[in-house]
Amino acid sequence: MKYLILDTNIYIHFIDFEQIDWMRIFNDNICIVIPPKVQREIDKLKDQSTSPKKRKKAKQASAKIADYLLNDKSGKYQVKTCKDPRASEFDEDIFNKDVADNWILLSAIRLKNEENIEVILVAADNGILVKAKQVGLNYYQMPDKYKLKEELSDEEKEINNLKAELDKYKNRLPKPCITFANEQERIVFKKPSKRIVEEELKLYMDNLKIENPFQKYEEIDTYNLLGNLSLNSMLYMDEQIEKYNTELEEYFEECEKYQSFVIQKNILDERFKEITFELHNDGSAQTGDMNIFIRFPHDIKLYNKNCKIKKDKEEPIKPELRFGVLDRKLLKSMRFNEWVDPFKGTGIPQIYCWNVEDILNVNEFNFKETKMNHNIYRILEIPDSLYIDIASCHSFSVDWFIVDSKLIDGIKGSLNIIIQ
Repeated sequence: MKYLILDTNIYIHFIDFEQIDWMRIFNDNICIVIPPKVQREIDKLKDQSTSPKKRKKAKQASAKIADYLLNDKSGKYQVKTCKDPRASEFDEDIFNKDVADNWILLSAIRLKNEENIEVILVAADNGILVKAKQVGLNYYQMPDKYKLKEELSDEEKEINNLKAELDKYKNRLPKPCITFANEQERIVFKKPSKRIVEEELKLYMDNLKIENPFQKYEEIDTYNLLGNLSLNSMLYMDEQIEKYNTELEEYFEECEKYQSFVIQKNILDERFKEITFELHNDGSAQTGDMNIFIRFPHDIKLYNKNCKIKKDKEEPIKPELRFGVLDRKLLKSMRFNEWVDPFKGTGIPQIYCWNVEDILNVNEFNFKETKMNHNIYRILEIPDSLYIDIASCHSFSVDWFIVDSKLIDGIKGSLNIIIQ
């Protein structure tokens, strides 16, 4: 027969002692001995512990001990009590009376010596086990596999439920943010290859002049082989060719001016890129009213649709060498009248070219937006749109800041524009 003295923590933090197969562990019959100090500690925990779990477990242990010691319950194991240590057994060095573990150890030693039986101290804490070894008392360290699972008390469950509800409320917040178009936070632009207006214009004019050469008057036989007057000889008179060449020269000059503007426009159209911003609500609740600020670096040049030069889109009219040549001025007048006809005219068409010197004098934009539901986006309207010249700037970041009336703190972020 082995006599087991269980430390107080075994009753509180481990499964019920009746559910443990002590006889298999120690290969012998078992008697559970409950010292008075353990009983007092359990009663104290039952009444005074601040932990609902400990109070509940202590109440269960106290009731079971009462059944065995007061009501003579017969159970799986024999259960008895023992005596407290004698006052003379305490000392200030090894067995201080104020330390609860010393009461349990001295009770075990007294039981062993008085009844000459095998007493084993069962505990989980190293402190009391080390001391048992030092005084020559048999001991057994309780394995963790017998520990109670972390079962929550009703009070703890209620607290956790309240926390979950609070977290759910906290998570039901708006989360406004700014992106570029199509929800992008990063745009990559590749710089166009370098183009020179003068070189492209020269190539264009050279080809135009090859395709439209000046005419020369040559004496020809006005009669064909059949003796009839040739029509060609009637069409191409000296005066007509001279008039044609004069108009052709004017045409070349007009083409050079017009095409220079067109080439410049095409080159700049490749360089200027529109920047569009979207407002998103990625949260789980509607936003409040919002003030939004978007700021570009000071060294980045910004433009809008008004930063352009316009020109009448009057493509030069090519002269033609034919019988009864129509004057180019007359042809221009006819085209002009079609444009300004009050019944079916559309007005003189215009062609627009960016003016790189006409820079906006702002680098920050402010928007006032109303409430927006979650998972919705809205385009931030900038009057006349917003453009950058990717040939004249470097990679940079655009900072944004949102003040939402439903949020305590503002939200900030940044977007990146990469120029390669």
